Amino acid sequence: MNRTIILNKIIETYGFEKYLEIGVCNPATNFNKIHCPIKHGVDNGLEYRKNPVKYPMTSDEFFTRLNHGDLDIAKNYKYDVIFIDGLHTAEQVERDVKNAIKHIKRKGFIVLHDCNPPTFEHQTETNNGGAWNGTVWKAWLKFREQYKSCTIDCDWGVGIMTTKLEQTDIKITDDFNAFDKDRKSLLNLIEPSQFEHWIEKAY
Repeated sequence: MNRTIILNKIIETYGFEKYLEIGVCNPATNFNKIHCPIKHGVDNGLEYRKNPVKYPMTSDEFFTRLNHGDLDIAKNYKYDVIFIDGLHTAEQVERDVKNAIKHIKRKGFIVLHDCNPPTFEHQTETNNGGAWNGTVWKAWLKFREQYKSCTIDCDWGVGIMTTKLEQTDIKITDDFNAFDKDRKSLLNLIEPSQFEHWIEKAY
């Protein structure tokens, strides 16, 4: 199981029609494989310069322009599913999720990639080459504390967040060792085999 299968299953289960992907990079990796009538992609093109996204800009610029009504969609436009796989730093991810919350439909889903870094080296603030999950997990825990959510234990950790407020008693940390010792509870880590049941009961 991977992010593409998860996203398509969410869309299929709820009959969703509007999908936004933040950080498309190479569209052949995920974006082109998503089965949804309306798909919007955002990417600044730094890593994949021939990226034919609808909105070739940073996520910050996209949401700023959207909120000001400076795009070809209404400033109150709402998506069913927003997938965030842009810059993998806690600060940027937190901004992306906060912006996504403003533009997600009631009973929609925000999905994040790279929530479960396997080692300390995978979760540095900068990419030193090789597999890099960044510090997505630090931002993810802040939203895990507030919203009904889980993390699928596959593809570097795929976080799924609903719009349903659900206070948890997790102890937020930014220390990787503490995270590593309690990652199953902190992430609400579930097996891929549990995914479909969780999605069906999410709302």
